[in-house]
Amino acid sequence: MDASSTDHLPIIAEVNFRVQQAKNKTTIHKRCMKNFTHQKWTVCLAGKEWEDLGKTEDVNEMAQYLNNRVVEALNECAPWKN
Repeated sequence: MDASSTDHLPIIAEVNFRVQQAKNKTTIHKRCMKNFTHQKWTVCLAGKEWEDLGKTEDVNEMAQYLNNRVVEALNECAPWKN
């Protein structure tokens, strides 16, 4: 580097950085869809007690009830893979 244009000498520094990446392990759970059919899914849903859904005025309770019945049907028709 030419230092003739200034009376300061250039400063050269070599800095090595080691960046450690966070090792966030995520687990992905999958359902077995091998034997899943639309007809089986419809039968699973039809077999649930949907009348209880109208027994409450609370929308949050309704949503939770609906979610639980759908998850139950999924567990029957498409169980979790091991």
